[in-house]
Amino acid sequence: MPNEAIYISADNLVSWEGMVNESTDEYINDAVVTFTLKTVAGVAVTGASAISMTYQTASDGNYHGILESTVTLTADTQYYLEIIATSGGTLVGFRRWPVVARYDA
Repeated sequence: MPNEAIYISADNLVSWEGMVNESTDEYINDAVVTFTLKTVAGVAVTGASAISMTYQTASDGNYHGILESTVTLTADTQYYLEIIATSGGTLVGFRRWPVVARYDA
């Protein structure tokens, strides 16, 4: 499966759709959610660390955040997006996936 693209000099939407508590099978609508863009070496990219993601009102566990266009990315370079979600101080979710920086065609 090819890596998802993030676009250089553009705002990029980062989302977690349908966050669910695996124990109760209920949507999590009250989490504190952040994302960080990291290099393959695990270093946070400047300007892209612990970016808040906002709960989308009246959704079923949907959270969105923006990777700003001002973040410096290198074309054709692989990075990792990591999302961390906590509720009441407890970790309730973690996701990590590879992305590649590209220019929008």
